[in-house]
Amino acid sequence: MSIAFLLGVACGQVILGQVIQTSPSGNATSTKTVSISDPALEMVAGQVRIPEGWKFEGTVLRGAGGCESLQPRLAFRALHPDGATGVELLRSYQWSWGNNKQALQITRNQGCVVMPPMKAAEFASKIFIPRARPGARVGEISAVPESAEKLANAIGQYNRDTAAALGRKPYPKIRKSGDVAKVRIEYVLNGQPVEEYVIVSTTSVETNYTPGLNQPAPTLYECEATVAVIRSPRGQLAAFEKRAWEIFNSPQATPQWIQKQNQVAAYQAQRRNEAIVKGGQEALENINAIGGASQRRTAEMEKARHDGAENFKDYLRDERNATNPNTGATSKVSSKHNYTWVNENGRKYQTDSASDNPNGRLAGNWTLMQNK
Repeated sequence: MSIAFLLGVACGQVILGQVIQTSPSGNATSTKTVSISDPALEMVAGQVRIPEGWKFEGTVLRGAGGCESLQPRLAFRALHPDGATGVELLRSYQWSWGNNKQALQITRNQGCVVMPPMKAAEFASKIFIPRARPGARVGEISAVPESAEKLANAIGQYNRDTAAALGRKPYPKIRKSGDVAKVRIEYVLNGQPVEEYVIVSTTSVETNYTPGLNQPAPTLYECEATVAVIRSPRGQLAAFEKRAWEIFNSPQATPQWIQKQNQVAAYQAQRRNEAIVKGGQEALENINAIGGASQRRTAEMEKARHDGAENFKDYLRDERNATNPNTGATSKVSSKHNYTWVNENGRKYQTDSASDNPNGRLAGNWTLMQNK
């Protein structure tokens, strides 16, 4: 078992694993390779091995900067035709905290989430499950040793790189920490009882700035949680878990994408190190000066945050937006099907076949909607 997929992309390289071609019951079965596109770099980032006949959706996500990390994050889901069995790697959730009230207010004004750092199990039980799986019955919480080891290694490398960038400067002091937890839950999905493992990886970057006169050192935290899900019909979760991890561990990055992302990562690392050495304390001391600019950006940032939150909710609900090209009207449709048709009365018809045209077969004039 591995948490490699939760670590996503580090310095432009995907942490790879091996896939064993077995079915949920352990029998041999055929698999297929599906591609993952990186919309920011406009290229194929890599491939994932999934069972033949399963549905796949995947992409590479990046934040907009500010309170959202620019680091690429893989998000995908692979679903069995039964709709109850599958795996999902969700987009990351980011927030901030600190002991400087003025800095936190500016962070709020920018549309960022403000709350204390959390351990993985706490995030799962207090944030993800109540919001994404309301009403689910929470079972045991367990460790994921191999995953925790991989995360610890990545955090250790981050701390060493940061210390090297800071040199002998006493401030700012920067240190990253994190952990991994697995929570089993039960709920009903489309009328069918299912079980899930909710696997959460959380990290927190703590930055201590120069203490003021007779004042404690200002401390800021930049936090992130990544959530993965393993789901099956009730009673089959333990048997399916091994297969699920094989899917999670199968991503293979293309050499072209690694080369391009390494160039981007090197540039970002250079800018980050320059900011750490030259601008950390200066930025904190100038909070009042940037307050006005922050206020002017509030409306724009809040709209971006709202749009991002809505996209996240759609992902969890298996929904997406689709537009009627004749009217320009946009509505929510199920993302479980590739094509959605709408007639003049607003009735919708969904299919997975590009050749399945309801015109001439169903009453009304049907128009293919545009997925957004």
